[in-house]
Amino acid sequence: MSIPYKKVLVVGATSGIGEALAEKFLSEGSKVIVSGRRQENIDAFVKKHGSDKASGTKFDVTNLSGIKQWAESVHTEHPDLDFVVLNSGIQRGFDFSKRKSLGE
Repeated sequence: MSIPYKKVLVVGATSGIGEALAEKFLSEGSKVIVSGRRQENIDAFVKKHGSDKASGTKFDVTNLSGIKQWAESVHTEHPDLDFVVLNSGIQRGFDFSKRKSLGE
């Protein structure tokens, strides 16, 4: 199945599943904007794949007050963006045998 998107923003693409998704889009011919909180990983991704195919933007999604400004800057810089993948997140360990560890 081919991917019809020409330019994709992958939020949470500095490692793991997000990075693999960004690489998959690249392999299908899409240009990719990688986003995450680690600038060194963004820079490494762009260097690995070339600035003609990849670009990056640093942003930590836990910065709730900065989302609007960040999104506007991405849209301004990439008005041809046609697909967004929201992959970022965190995982905390839970002891499911203890209700208090679940935040109750």
